[in-house]
Amino acid sequence: IKILFQQIVKDSIIIIKRLINSEDLNKEQNQKLIFKNLGTWFGIITLNRNKPILVRDINLRELIFDGFKKGRLLIYISFVTKVLEGSLKSKVFHNKNPYIQNMFKI
Repeated sequence: IKILFQQIVKDSIIIIKRLINSEDLNKEQNQKLIFKNLGTWFGIITLNRNKPILVRDINLRELIFDGFKKGRLLIYISFVTKVLEGSLKSKVFHNKNPYIQNMFKI
């Protein structure tokens, strides 16, 4: 089960990266909804289960900066927000946790 779970996380990261680089993300409402729902899913399988999101996999902070540069800020913020919602029920990743606080220091 542990190997299966690791593969699910890896595959989710691959899909997220594909959507980040997709040109259709700005154009199609369906892609935006999928991306937002994928944020919820990713937050549940990582932060909600007390597993950190490694910067080498997905850098949420840089994603917001890239969204500003590419004109996709609202899309990326909704994704990051949904990912962070996964930490609401986490015992480790609460709002006072240094991991969560340092993620968005400027």
